[in-house]
Amino acid sequence: MAQRIRGCFDALAFLNVSGTLIQLFLEENALIALSLHFRWQFAWVGPWYQKMALVSCEKPLKVAVLNVLTANPSPDKVTGWLAKQELDFIGLLEVDSAWVKRLKKLEEIFPYQVEEPMPDNFGLMFLSRYPVQSHSVLQYAFDTPISLEVNLALPDGQEVLVLLTHPVPPLGEGYILRNAQLNGMIERLRYNRKPVILMGDFNLSMGERLHDFLTLRTGLKNCRQGFGWLPSWQADSILGIPIDHIFTSQDFGTMDFSIGEDVGSDHRPVLADLCLRG
Repeated sequence: MAQRIRGCFDALAFLNVSGTLIQLFLEENALIALSLHFRWQFAWVGPWYQKMALVSCEKPLKVAVLNVLTANPSPDKVTGWLAKQELDFIGLLEVDSAWVKRLKKLEEIFPYQVEEPMPDNFGLMFLSRYPVQSHSVLQYAFDTPISLEVNLALPDGQEVLVLLTHPVPPLGEGYILRNAQLNGMIERLRYNRKPVILMGDFNLSMGERLHDFLTLRTGLKNCRQGFGWLPSWQADSILGIPIDHIFTSQDFGTMDFSIGEDVGSDHRPVLADLCLRG
């Protein structure tokens, strides 16, 4: 599946580069054409580097999300990375029964675990240091992958709703299914009144209209804002794109946001330090 997605974006990149080269040859002044091209690219990517007001707190909530890759050839990289991160909780994607057995070894670090393994690359698992009050397994639209909703109790007694989701890649009919799942989730979130953390592999970049619709309709914000474009899928490639996200309600401020190291997956971990206001 990853190869099919990669091929799709390879084609888009080829068309983009080809168009630029044709423009350069046709223009009398190649430097002007090149400048216009890079200005267009910056108009898309640049706003994510715009600095936001500084946020800080004494004990931020350290959270992360990672698509482990079901067929990861180096699973010990994932468990080793998790063991040293000092995270409060993490959402994991593409978890099957073999991954559940591996991750159960981390119970001393994450005593609260919710697992919903699947053999089809759409299994989910949630690991937490803090008590899970309740959880639900939902489908936001017909014939779409499951999502997890977890009610988490923080040490100060505050309850937070954490959503973990992984729509299908937007290839062929997958485009309709991905959008249906995200639209169903958006409608559900409109009626929530708790502090929310939404995270997952969305198969959606910040350049798509559905991303903007999600933030406008729900009031959530992408924690990447102010920290950069930061590709998380195929991160080592010039075609790397940001499709793994952490969104929060306005109850949170983002103290830090980063992309983690290579853990053997085609995705990099996405991490955020969050400050719960009030």
